[in-house]
Amino acid sequence: MSGWESPDWYGTPGTKPEPGALTWGRPSWFPRWQQEHQAARPKRDPHGYVVHGKFLVQGRDAGRCLNRISGNQVDGAPGVITYTQWMNQAGTLEADLTVTKLGDHRFLVVVTDTMVRHAETWMKRNIPDEAQASVTDVTSAYGQLNVQGPNSRALLQKLTSADLSNACIPFRTAREIDMGFARVLCIRINLCGRARLRALHSRRAGDACL
Repeated sequence: MSGWESPDWYGTPGTKPEPGALTWGRPSWFPRWQQEHQAARPKRDPHGYVVHGKFLVQGRDAGRCLNRISGNQVDGAPGVITYTQWMNQAGTLEADLTVTKLGDHRFLVVVTDTMVRHAETWMKRNIPDEAQASVTDVTSAYGQLNVQGPNSRALLQKLTSADLSNACIPFRTAREIDMGFARVLCIRINLCGRARLRALHSRRAGDACL
């Protein structure tokens, strides 16, 4: 999707790659997906989400422009992540995403891979000519690792000296931390019914964001 390859079915070693017809019901490979889900849910499950679209929106009017198209208040305190939808004048949805306020005039917008180009177009279309705001696609510059499940915090705590407790990183909080030899932006958000920590890491040497 959006130029990225994505698995269309799941199988065990030796399974013939036949995903079957598309369906709104459970496909033939559902039991194998179910096994993976049941193994991950009680423990932890790292997922690579490099395919998610990532945009840096910055400028004096960046917060005002993002608020104008968002159903939620996204221009709050720095370090806060907001889950929201983008609306049109008819009140219907254009996109479903998260907005992280990195600083007074800097925001990180993360969208699913199915709406990368649409999200970029919608943002740029809704920035008035007189507004001071820019949109930069940084999707290919940053990797993203989501660690999900009740043991996700314990796993990440082994890799960093930063305090990952509720007191230091509350829900919907973004903090830069050290992880191994990298500097990353750690985002705590929950979109799957379980605690999830998202890590964004720059692909450029010496520059990391989680």
